[in-house]
This record gives sequence, C-alpha cells and structure tokens, in this order.
Amino acid sequence: MMKVFLLSGLGGAIGAMLRVAANFFVRTGFLPYPTLLVNILGSFLIGCFVALGSQQTIGTNMNTFLITGICGGFTTFSAFSLENMHYLNDGKYLQAIIYITASFMLSILATWLGYKCIV
Repeated sequence: MMKVFLLSGLGGAIGAMLRVAANFFVRTGFLPYPTLLVNILGSFLIGCFVALGSQQTIGTNMNTFLITGICGGFTTFSAFSLENMHYLNDGKYLQAIIYITASFMLSILATWLGYKCIV
C-alpha cells in the first residue's frame, strides 16, 4: 500500500510540474489554451497507458505511477471549471460553450486515439 502512495505521489509531483510548465510555454488567447492542451494531451497519454496496461506491457506499479500520478497531476478539471466560471461571470457565454465542448470532445477523442495507437 505504501508503494502505491509513493508512486502516485511522485508521479503527481512530476505531472504538476509539467502542468505549470505548460503555462510558461503556451499562451492563453481566445481560450485558456494551456489547460485545454494539457487535458487533451493527458487524455491521449492515459489512453496509451491504459492500452499498455491491458496488454501487460507495463506492470501495475508503473501503471499507478503513470496514470494516477503523472496524468492525475498533469491534467486539471478544477482549473477548467474555474476558467469557465470566469467566462460565465464575464458574460462570455460563447467562449464558455466553445471551451467546454472542445475540452470534452477533444479529450475523449484523444483518449480513444491514444488507446488505438497502442492496441
């Protein structure tokens, strides 16, 4: 049990640092692109990691490190929710709808593509 906590914590720290790096290298424009990018990329990666785990290419410990840790620390639903709350509070309803739709559709598509790239 302690191994699972340590692996997910270490992966989470790495994922969180990568998440912060996205804010430095990706500019926010019409939409909060850093959050959109990490959620889509994280979804793609989690699809790949699930596929690798289902083929037993990676073990349970590595799966915990990659999926729960890195992907969990990297992607962010709370920031996504906050950004949409700001859009709604500012009356930017079109931007909120586009961002919500793009995030869900592209993240689900990316998860499927990541899985299909491996399987």
